[in-house]
Amino acid sequence: MAGAPFGNQNARKGKSWLDALKAEIAIDDGARLQKAAAQLLNKAAEGDLAAIKELADRLDGKAIQANTLTAQLETSAPTNIQVRFIQPDPIRKPLVIESN
Repeated sequence: MAGAPFGNQNARKGKSWLDALKAEIAIDDGARLQKAAAQLLNKAAEGDLAAIKELADRLDGKAIQANTLTAQLETSAPTNIQVRFIQPDPIRKPLVIESN
């Protein structure tokens, strides 16, 4: 088969990681996962900013990045712009499209 592979190859790599992680979690019915979650919660309670941020991202979702756009207009640019809405003339005769 020539050319680029089909599908998102990065997503496939992420799925492989997720599948491996799920398999490891299943080995001990999630006991290590619960221990890791408890450790993260304890670190956040102690004031660890990275742990607090991780918990916030997991519970509330990551914050949306704000983008600011600024523009500087030249003085020669027109500054008064008028917008007029017009009513189109009514169609006097219906348009008929015939197919062959």
